[in-house]
Amino acid sequence: MPRTVKEHDVRKKEIVDTAERLFLEYGYEETPVEMIIHEVGIAKGTFYHYFRSKDDLLDELVEQLIEEVTGNIKRIAEESEGNAIERIFNVSLYFRNLGVRKQRLTDYLHEDRNVHLHHRLEKKVLPVMAGCYSRLIETGNEEGIFNVKYPYETAVGILGAANYLSEEHHEDLTRHVVKVDIYLAIIDLMERMLGMKEGKLIEFMKHTEGRE
Repeated sequence: MPRTVKEHDVRKKEIVDTAERLFLEYGYEETPVEMIIHEVGIAKGTFYHYFRSKDDLLDELVEQLIEEVTGNIKRIAEESEGNAIERIFNVSLYFRNLGVRKQRLTDYLHEDRNVHLHHRLEKKVLPVMAGCYSRLIETGNEEGIFNVKYPYETAVGILGAANYLSEEHHEDLTRHVVKVDIYLAIIDLMERMLGMKEGKLIEFMKHTEGRE
């Protein structure tokens, strides 16, 4: 029995991983179930043994993405080296790179018809980020880098503002409108909310990126 369960999980993961690769390459709408079946090398009945539909498969993919993202956030925030600024930068950089790597999937989740999937992602990821940011802000206070009276509330404020600005920026890009460098705008906002000297956080971010 354990072996059967393992084989079942392995096959299911193979289907999900293949579907994600195809979605990222061709787009969700442009990837029919038949293409996924062909790539995995399974019968149509086998696919429907695991998933009721392509939408059901997408739900599974979103859940796996949530697990991956929350796990990486915790790991980077807790295990990466450096002071509070460096670790916050590492978390921010992870998200920036994630958006680039999964651009097609991100675009699809931002469509109005998929608002339920987008909200599910935010509902599970943002609380994890708020907890990690709150602990890092407390660390920054102890290190004398930040000056924050309410770490958790400040973390929620930063994430809420950054999320809203990112959503608005994404909408602008779909209309081919570029207002400001949204990344620098968010960093400037964080700098002010963390009680840092003006320009210090942006200076650090630019210096760090320049070494990569």
